[in-house]
Amino acid sequence: ATGGGEACPSQSELTKVEQCNMKPCPLARLDRVTLEPAKVYAGNPFIITIEGEWLDPESDRVLLIDPQSECGQTQVHHGGAA
Repeated sequence: ATGGGEACPSQSELTKVEQCNMKPCPLARLDRVTLEPAKVYAGNPFIITIEGEWLDPESDRVLLIDPQSECGQTQVHHGGAA
């Protein structure tokens, strides 16, 4: 080093490579769902309360399908709430 100081570290000494986020994110877990009112009728408003772990209210959505439909087997759904 010029002027009597210590030499600057080499580029490899300034860089650190480390693995991160190696475990997959946990799947959302649904523990309990309640409806208010308990009996829902078409055309009437209702509230769905969802309890569980790793739920994200910013990105998770509730999809309502006909009771005769099997989950994942239909693209017909009902919506309208904000």
